[in-house]
Amino acid sequence: MAWETQGPIADRTRERFDLFDRGIVMLREVMMREMKRVQQGLDPMGVIRDPSQNTMVDTHLMESIAQVPRPAP
Repeated sequence: MAWETQGPIADRTRERFDLFDRGIVMLREVMMREMKRVQQGLDPMGVIRDPSQNTMVDTHLMESIAQVPRPAP
């Protein structure tokens, strides 16, 4: 459950990269590019589908969210 264990979102606005951090920058560029593809309704890299079946990948997100305990009012 990645969304349960990631912790608070880090403030990335104050990051300072060096020459050796190029891999981090490249990874973030790939992730942003692939997220834009998904927003456009396309598959991200690495997803291979059978063209004869037009099916959506069901992540069961809503069922997972429904199981999260709600704080008392």
